[in-house]
Amino acid sequence: MKNFLSLLALLVFINTGINAQDYKDKVLITIAGRDITAGEFERIYNKNNNDNIAQKQSVAEYLDMFINYKLKVIEAEELGMDTAENFLKEFNSYKKQLAQPYLTSEELTEKYAREAYDRLLEEVNASHIMVRLAADAPAEDTLKAYNKMMEIRQRILKGEDFETVARATSDDPSARTNGGNLGWFSAFRMVYPFESAAYNTEPGQISLPIRSNFGYHIIKINARRPAQGSVRVAHVFVASPPSLSPEEAEKTRSKIFMVYDSLKVGVPFAKLADKYSDDQSSGGKGGELPWFSSGQMIPVFDSAAFSLVSPGDYTEPFKSDYGWHLIKLLEKKGIGSYEDEKAEILSNIKKGDRGKSKDKAFISKLKQDYNYHFFPENYDKVLTVMDSSAFTAEWKAAKAEQYFSLPLFTLGSHTVTVKDFAEHLESKLMKRKPMDLAVLLNSMYAPFEESSIMEYEESNLENKYPEFRNIVQEYHDGILLFDLTDKMVWTKAVEDTLGLEQYFNQHRNKYMWEERAEVYTIVVKDSAMNEDVLEKAAKMVKKNRFEPEKFKAEFCGQDTTGNCMDINYEKLEKGDHEQLAEMKWKKGVGNFFPHKDSRAFLVIANILKPEPKELDETRGLVIADYQKQLEDQWVAELRKKYEISVNKELLKKIK
Repeated sequence: MKNFLSLLALLVFINTGINAQDYKDKVLITIAGRDITAGEFERIYNKNNNDNIAQKQSVAEYLDMFINYKLKVIEAEELGMDTAENFLKEFNSYKKQLAQPYLTSEELTEKYAREAYDRLLEEVNASHIMVRLAADAPAEDTLKAYNKMMEIRQRILKGEDFETVARATSDDPSARTNGGNLGWFSAFRMVYPFESAAYNTEPGQISLPIRSNFGYHIIKINARRPAQGSVRVAHVFVASPPSLSPEEAEKTRSKIFMVYDSLKVGVPFAKLADKYSDDQSSGGKGGELPWFSSGQMIPVFDSAAFSLVSPGDYTEPFKSDYGWHLIKLLEKKGIGSYEDEKAEILSNIKKGDRGKSKDKAFISKLKQDYNYHFFPENYDKVLTVMDSSAFTAEWKAAKAEQYFSLPLFTLGSHTVTVKDFAEHLESKLMKRKPMDLAVLLNSMYAPFEESSIMEYEESNLENKYPEFRNIVQEYHDGILLFDLTDKMVWTKAVEDTLGLEQYFNQHRNKYMWEERAEVYTIVVKDSAMNEDVLEKAAKMVKKNRFEPEKFKAEFCGQDTTGNCMDINYEKLEKGDHEQLAEMKWKKGVGNFFPHKDSRAFLVIANILKPEPKELDETRGLVIADYQKQLEDQWVAELRKKYEISVNKELLKKIK
């Protein structure tokens, strides 16, 4: 993708708003029969001449530049460049990127972010019972699981103990040991449907069955409390699984209390963790763990960590199902303000299933906005032509050909047909185990419908959002302008060597050297340790006519390689070296100055009069000037080629 952003400085802008003044809808400029309104010109002019621009242009000055830009774009379109495959690929890629911020609802994003923040401020302690159910389960299995869940709920509502029922009926394996208790948690710690049900259920109540990707759940809220924030701790862990013999278990207990006693007499916690902790991931780092909040650790560890008040505090040894623990508090922090937490909240929304819920809410909003209407009878017709070939990816859309023209759903003025869905099915089916065909079809229809709605919304962005339409047009024109200008000016100036040489010869006197000095920089090695060496070299230069190679050979003496000295020759203009000013631009020897790891001095051997440069000495500047000439000639040709008219009276109203 070409980097033409510098060029787009003139073109790319956000719409600053168009008021309802009549003159803005009137035609200001016509180029080759194409009308440009006063509003379009004024918007672009104001964007590129705002208060941040160092030198503002008058309307008249900007008009010429604007017309030149439009002429180039029109020429590119006349040449068919806007239909070329490379252009369309690049333009559509940019357009898709530009569309992304519009394919969501800021209102919904804010709603979900605020909801998450409010939940982060409060933690809930919940227990649950789960009836496992596959996400793609057929309707009869779904109903069976739901009814089972309702029967379990009724048992609890009639007085049976939740924990006892959970141990006996829950498909969550952990319920056998924890009675379904999940401990404390807040936002983002559970799947979103489960989290929402928990926060919408009052303490002591039993929720109705709620569905997640794992199955159905009922939830009991045991308690609520203000958020505990998050902590960073170090710990020593001594493994002591239930399988140990009593003698081995006692050894682990003795070990953790030995560590505890050492800590009490002043042995650094980090040193003890490094030496004794069985946690390999943290043991070598002084026992330090990453930040965590309530619900991220096992309950007993979580409770102990959050019970510590001040950094440096540590717990007594305590036991979990995994072994013995000893915790030291390093840092503790509460929940920040909404603005402080918003960036992380938005990131979590984007990554998690909450984001999927937000996307579905946006789809629902679009359905309402566009008067969505579904035709279930036509959907059912697709099901009638589905067969076992769908499981081998051999099913063909042609099997539904008799129903192709029937509408599947309508959205605004757009109709999605059975043919559209059938062709989608054919392209997406893959080999799989046999399953209920109705479940398979439903699983493939949902994403098809959502993507179809989003595609329709994307196709309507330019109608719904004038600022989007404007910026898309600017990218369209900018790419064309870049491509054609590159062809007609930039690359041409570099590759047209004959034309470049001809231009240089015609303007040779424009590229002149100012008065220059022939300068030798003499670097004496290790001179920083012996100033006399420099003095000796300088005196030799002053005494004799300076001939570099002869001087170097004489000065270095026995060192036949000449490594005792470096002599560099340059032609310099005034200002090229700060030492030249001190020498007052006269032949002779300058003062000593630091040079890398050594010291050096300059010798001005001669003063040269101004003279023309050779092409290779100023090629970059000549190319730039040649490009300017090519562009001026090209624009002049375009102004002759295309008819241009400007409403001068209307131009006076531009502000």
